[in-house]
Amino acid sequence: MLGSSWLLLSLAALTAAQSTTENLVKTFLETFNYEAEELSYQSSLASWNANTNITDENIQKMNDAGTKWSTFYEEQSKQAKTYPLEEIQDSTLKRQLQTLQHSGSSVLSADKSQRLNTILNAMGTIYSTGKACNPNNPQECLLLEPGLDDIMANSRDYNERLWAWEGWRSEVGKQLRPLYEEYVALKNEMARANNYEDYGDYWRGDYEEEWTNGYNYSRDQLIKDVEQTFTQVTRGLIQMLKLGRSKPWTLALYNVVGAKNMDVRPLLNYFDPLFTWLKEQNRNSFVGWNTVWSPYADQSIKVRISLKSALGEKAYKWNDNEMYLFRSSIAYAMREYFSKEKNQTIPFVEDNVWVNDLKPRISFTFFVTLPGNVSDIIPRADVEEAIRMSRGRINDAFRLDDKSLEFLGIQPTLGPPYQPPVTIWLIVFGAVMGVVVVGIVLLIFSGIRNRRKNDQARSEENPYASVNLSKGENNPGFQNVGAVQTSF
Repeated sequence: MLGSSWLLLSLAALTAAQSTTENLVKTFLETFNYEAEELSYQSSLASWNANTNITDENIQKMNDAGTKWSTFYEEQSKQAKTYPLEEIQDSTLKRQLQTLQHSGSSVLSADKSQRLNTILNAMGTIYSTGKACNPNNPQECLLLEPGLDDIMANSRDYNERLWAWEGWRSEVGKQLRPLYEEYVALKNEMARANNYEDYGDYWRGDYEEEWTNGYNYSRDQLIKDVEQTFTQVTRGLIQMLKLGRSKPWTLALYNVVGAKNMDVRPLLNYFDPLFTWLKEQNRNSFVGWNTVWSPYADQSIKVRISLKSALGEKAYKWNDNEMYLFRSSIAYAMREYFSKEKNQTIPFVEDNVWVNDLKPRISFTFFVTLPGNVSDIIPRADVEEAIRMSRGRINDAFRLDDKSLEFLGIQPTLGPPYQPPVTIWLIVFGAVMGVVVVGIVLLIFSGIRNRRKNDQARSEENPYASVNLSKGENNPGFQNVGAVQTSF
């Protein structure tokens, strides 16, 4: 009996300890996610700026942001290792904590970590700035984007595509090879420090699942499955290639898959059970990218244009030329605003005005970026002020007014919105008090008038009370006729 009691107490204590640990881990992960979102966003933003506008300043900003993120992640990873995984029963918390316990590149020394970042930046710069020159015109040297990409996508000239491909590979490949070899060595060292065989084993770790009831999956099993799949596919491909040398490829396809035309249905049928299961598991959650949302929504201004109501039968058709005029007008307004209000000369052009969500009934949104840097968005407040300054010029360009060319959120006149000298409640209070005073005056006046009427009515009850009869005169018309004698 005593042994059973001790066993129950031990189980209760173990359960309480696990519950406490899971609560601590949950709080820790929530705090990590909250802080990591901002640092990761700033690091990604700096990386985007550096890759779209390659300058020494932007590269330095990217390195600084990356260092902040790496330092933060290293500290959080060390703290995550203080929580024992075996005390956590919640599978989701356990997977998140296990992922965070992987130190990543932070296990490298400071010098090697800095060298790894330098190599990545150097390879990115070489890849983005490498050029290939036309052998027939050595002065024509093109970057990968958009020049060489456009040739490879659209050109039908074999020789042109050949020099574009070989020229870029020759220029870029020779510079990247030694850097890439050093990159692989550092990544393998990082993986081994995280208890993996190499960086490939580190990648395969993403497919590993530690589940019960037969749903566990190991990295070694992944290699076996891939090799087995490759072997099976290779047999069919070899057979098809052999047939393709002497027979039409459609016949080869029929002999391999049993159909003359390419058909994706077998592949879709293979993945259909998995797709159905995923839909069932995610039926109460949003999956994918919300296409309605835009990262520029906060800085965008919506425009509504009513040509028919403003011009009637003389209304013109809104087309690409009209949109070009609109973007140019906004660029003019931005130049004027920065020149007069900020004493800056910035050569805005129509390409700096980005239009989105164009609707047939002529409504759209737009935002403005700085010339030379598409990721540097002009704040909406500055764009609104620029439009206010040049509102008349913009309206005149389209023969419209503030009502037919509407910028949502911007007052329809150049003047500031009307502000009453006193607050509304004081105006209402004054009006009510005025009505009350007038009512009181009317009541007093009507009371006085009623009293006068009452006094006058009482005085008219005996109209002869004030007459002195002793001083009156005789009225022959009212004398007693019986006392008067006739001539008879």
